[in-house]
Amino acid sequence: MTDDYHQILSIAQNTRKIFEEMLDHSIGSATTKGTCLYAAFLCAEVIRKFSGFPTRIRGGDGEFKKGINIQGSCHGHYWTEVSVNGCRYIVDITADQFGLPPVLVVDAIEDSLRYRPGLQAAVDAHVNDLRRELEKQRHVDASTSQPAVAPGTSQSSGSMSNISEGRI
Repeated sequence: MTDDYHQILSIAQNTRKIFEEMLDHSIGSATTKGTCLYAAFLCAEVIRKFSGFPTRIRGGDGEFKKGINIQGSCHGHYWTEVSVNGCRYIVDITADQFGLPPVLVVDAIEDSLRYRPGLQAAVDAHVNDLRRELEKQRHVDASTSQPAVAPGTSQSSGSMSNISEGRI
């Protein structure tokens, strides 16, 4: 295996750990069933940010033999595809919901019988819906959050909230 493969695998394994912690904290369980779009989105962003490799979210709805093929049965699923030096890797950090290892990094061509992308326009529309949902939530969170100020103190003009909000 190449250094690029090992870099992608390491990032994917660490992203899976973060994802499990997020799930456990937010819903009280680290089970990944039904979370593949969120996982693929997170994985694509983290790999792109920390490796510089181009990523794309792929998926299929289980219809017309598109999605993930487990023992001849197709299921709706999303995963991340990473392009590196002419090779394409499938990165799946929620494969365990189908009885596979929790993190898979496989050659896209060699594993094309198991991972079968569906209509990319539909996948892109779902990803864009998720982006809008996350952006909307970010704005809601930003408008409702109050800076923590200890009782009897005042917030100085050089506070972290001023820095993070670009006011100074």
